[in-house]
Amino acid sequence: MSKHQKLLASLLLLAFFLGLLAGRYRQQLILKDPAKAYQVTTEDKQTGEEVIFQVQRFDDQRIKIQLSTGEVFASQITDKRENGAWVIELPDNGGKLALQQSLLPWKEAQLGILTSEKYRTVDNTSKVVMVSEPNSLETNDLTENQPKSETTVRTKLNLNAKAIDQVIEGFGKWLYDSSYGRDAVVVRGSFNDLSESIGEPVSVQAFKVDNLTVFAGLSGDDMTGFDNLDHQIQSYSTSLLDLNLKGKTLADFQTKAAFRVYYHPSGHHYYASVKEEKERLVRTSYADFYQNQVDDQEDSLHFVLANNGRVYYAKEYGLVGSVTYTEAPSEMQSVYNDLLGKAKTD
Repeated sequence: MSKHQKLLASLLLLAFFLGLLAGRYRQQLILKDPAKAYQVTTEDKQTGEEVIFQVQRFDDQRIKIQLSTGEVFASQITDKRENGAWVIELPDNGGKLALQQSLLPWKEAQLGILTSEKYRTVDNTSKVVMVSEPNSLETNDLTENQPKSETTVRTKLNLNAKAIDQVIEGFGKWLYDSSYGRDAVVVRGSFNDLSESIGEPVSVQAFKVDNLTVFAGLSGDDMTGFDNLDHQIQSYSTSLLDLNLKGKTLADFQTKAAFRVYYHPSGHHYYASVKEEKERLVRTSYADFYQNQVDDQEDSLHFVLANNGRVYYAKEYGLVGSVTYTEAPSEMQSVYNDLLGKAKTD
């Protein structure tokens, strides 16, 4: 080999190693730029429908994940890696995304499904798109030709019981001071405080909001037939915030992530538990109390906090036989998501 050939080979080898070093450096910069988003097309394993995933930096603590179906996730940023790739966990045990930066500096990072029971990656569909910096987790702008749809913010929650309780209590205090609780009684309680189910076998409680069914816990207190309900319980992807779907005791399925708001001659009060409310205010059955003491000319509301980062509520609670739950006003959604975000970073 001539001197020139050796020099050329050395330069090429040096360029290659410099490229590897540059690639490693660029790997550290993935998701640093909120104006750069990573997209990949996936296929629903059951229906064959194609669904686009888009990953984008949202703030210092969270990643924004949009689907072309209209859903928006917020996943906490972690240092977790698998084979050098960023691992992004989806809510409700939905699987994991992997964002892998190429060691070659001229190639962009590749986004794909790492594990998922529902989706598989469509080959050669990963790409990088430049987008505006996100200012909301409720913006549905993933594809221009995709019709606007109702969005669902689902937050990947890694909160312990204490943090969850702080979120719920914080929401209750905000509710008490807000226009919704002004001059009213606000009670933190369960999903169905008004039910008299002592001594009855446990049964599933759930409610529907559009096409979403939310698991709200168990009614009754006789756990004899609980094992027969386990499969049904595990089928729910969304539940109230503090429920433990893997639990085995009745307490695991008794939520305290609910609030009743009603008007009573006693005036503006906050009760941190049903026990406190009964000791100080309710002397009869709830049916009698709501019929004879609650002001039916004012709003009687029921709010519940779900583990998908949404607040749902029902009107005329306790005043009519059955109620319909809908998404609470946007102001409440913002307050709830702020509380969740602070709980994850404290």
